[in-house]
Amino acid sequence: MNPSGRSGWRFGGGDWQDYSAGSLIWNASGELHATRVYEQPFISVFTWLEHVHLPCEVVQMDDWDELEKCLQA
Repeated sequence: MNPSGRSGWRFGGGDWQDYSAGSLIWNASGELHATRVYEQPFISVFTWLEHVHLPCEVVQMDDWDELEKCLQA
């Protein structure tokens, strides 16, 4: 299998930015973020440095329906 070529990231509801495979991406504790993948599977290694006892939350965003339609096209 070929490694992921790139993945998309969005922080705090801002614009999507693409990062190449092997990029180091910092997401501050509690900062809203989203990821998207393209042609290749996305493989991620992550570490929580603080608040490890808190559960992960999924936050509904206003553009989810639009994003889902793009994925189905």
